[in-house]
Amino acid sequence: MPEWRPREIKRFIEARDTGSQTIHIATDEGEGFLKGASAHVSPHTVACEWVGTALAALLGLRVFEHAIVEVKPDDELPTARGGFIAPGPAFVARKEAGLEWSGDGAALKRLSNPDHVALLVAFDTWTLNC
Repeated sequence: MPEWRPREIKRFIEARDTGSQTIHIATDEGEGFLKGASAHVSPHTVACEWVGTALAALLGLRVFEHAIVEVKPDDELPTARGGFIAPGPAFVARKEAGLEWSGDGAALKRLSNPDHVALLVAFDTWTLNC
């Protein structure tokens, strides 16, 4: 299977009010979730997302396919808290088919890899990922 390598942002779908102001977008390679610099998110946070995902994969955690895309000035990606994602490099993870976690603990019973939960908690603690 070839690596997922989106080259351009096609359209904005939805802003999510998350800590990193995630943006649901469509790219030339399908849908994904973008984390970019904005008035509420520093470029450092975006770099940490990239490094943290690479470290997680090295430790054997399953991670979504991901890439760095260039946000252009005319992309106009509004954040949930106001303002826009700044032009420049941004982290994007490929959207996968299936249920999105709502934060409901009962949904954890339907996980296909429940053995990874403890490793994920340990990893986030080790990397100070709040």
